[in-house]
Amino acid sequence: MSVSIVAIPVVITMRVVMGKKGFENWAASMELVKETSFINKEELLVTIKQCGYSMEPYGNIFKTKFTPQNYLFWSYRDDKWVAVFNKHVDEVSINKFMDDLEQKAKRPIFKESSNSKVVVQNFPTNFQNLKLLKKVLDSNSISFQEQNNRIICHLEIGELIFSQPAVNEAITVEVLPQLDMEHLFNQLVILDEEYKMNVQEHTYQTLLEKAHQKGFAVEQEEFLADNSIVLTLNVRA
Repeated sequence: MSVSIVAIPVVITMRVVMGKKGFENWAASMELVKETSFINKEELLVTIKQCGYSMEPYGNIFKTKFTPQNYLFWSYRDDKWVAVFNKHVDEVSINKFMDDLEQKAKRPIFKESSNSKVVVQNFPTNFQNLKLLKKVLDSNSISFQEQNNRIICHLEIGELIFSQPAVNEAITVEVLPQLDMEHLFNQLVILDEEYKMNVQEHTYQTLLEKAHQKGFAVEQEEFLADNSIVLTLNVRA
């Protein structure tokens, strides 16, 4: 008796996280945070309104539109009020707003000692096997170091840090703020595609080993146009 087993192509079922659009949306959500001198919410509300800007409440935060296309949020973090800008807003517009606000308020508002920072988040990937991921990095001549369950890659654009919270969980990638997002996405696509092929090869070899252990013989292997592999096994009853 012959049985056909179709290995669903990983190329179809796996993509880089949420795809290019999802990645860009995530990147766009990163924040540019500037500390302020506001003592409390009342001072914040009165000052912003007196300076002619709007304050729309969103739960415990407030939204202020400072150009026809751009806005910021005022948020209370770590016992201080901060201005939260979208990191993709051009620096000229942000600086112009801050200068205008301080001139109208007739006092410093944004602390000079405060360093703007981009909030870095861990981004989930389709990778689940650190061993296969390291194999892919090696094949792409990407140098890396291992620290616990973290893989620190050294790329031309900067460092890329992969980590796995627990076995069989999705590996995440930490993206540093100075990296070129478009270049980074292209690099992840390349790694993802090769990782898929390695997963498929690993699955294929595992299936052959199990078939051999059970005494099944491979009668035929057919590679389809969509990269699927159809195995026809001879099952001896």
